[in-house]
Amino acid sequence: MSCYCSARARRPRKSPLIVLTLILAITPSGDASARHGRRPRLCVPSCCCPCPAPVCICSASATLPPTTATSSLGTPLPDFVSASGRRYHVTESNDPGTEEKVEAQPLAARAVHGTDNFGGTDRKAAKTSIATGPVSEVPDLLSLLNNLPATDQQMLQHEPPITESATSGRVAEEQGNVTVQAYLYATKKEADNDYHLILGTSDQPESGSYMTAEVSGLPDSGSARTRLQVPRDAFKAFFSSSPIGTAYKKFNPPIPLRVTGSLFFDIDHRAGAVGPTGFKPQTAWEIHPVTAIEFESVQSR
Repeated sequence: MSCYCSARARRPRKSPLIVLTLILAITPSGDASARHGRRPRLCVPSCCCPCPAPVCICSASATLPPTTATSSLGTPLPDFVSASGRRYHVTESNDPGTEEKVEAQPLAARAVHGTDNFGGTDRKAAKTSIATGPVSEVPDLLSLLNNLPATDQQMLQHEPPITESATSGRVAEEQGNVTVQAYLYATKKEADNDYHLILGTSDQPESGSYMTAEVSGLPDSGSARTRLQVPRDAFKAFFSSSPIGTAYKKFNPPIPLRVTGSLFFDIDHRAGAVGPTGFKPQTAWEIHPVTAIEFESVQSR
């Protein structure tokens, strides 16, 4: 039997017989506190070890009760096996970053449940449009991060200012398109119907640098709707055996992929604030919307 100490005020001393009777009453078989995840509150005086705290609490367990210190790592889920047979360990984590603003919007501003339409309002015109510039082939994600059109600070001080208005279109710095190979560390479906992707530069979890990509919800109409439906269908087909919901799914090893899309500065997502613990991009630049996506296109290295 082991014991540990509590700084709670000392209770009036009860006789060993009374205390033992109470313990037996609440533990008909074994340690009820251990079974229900609660710390024991009573103590047979003869079992307590000397300690400076006012109250010494005993436990029949050889170790202290478990803590929640590792809860940020997420909840383990069944492995995801892709159509090609590759296996990925999955954990799920409710870590919204700064996305509460989107999720707090009225239901009327969200996509109709079960559809692919974009349901947000902030910078809707830019988020659901495709940049007009040519597509540049970038060697890898780190090269892209090191050669963005402008710094975050420059974009935050942009003239004219970038606003959150639904009619806020793309500025000159957002007219480029890129194709890049990277790794998918985590993904979730946001309240505006975008699939939020955390891309990384390395196949090693919790190392390297990160960037956001968005498989966008669809505009109401137009040629962009047809083009953006293609990567959206590809994304959902790849995860058909393990659909992506509103909590982040994190993959180990990360999933290699090739992404094409438009550069976009998300004024709502400040650097280092968005993404699950350990995988937060240090820039608000994104690939948004994704116009093509190919999973397992590169080998881990």
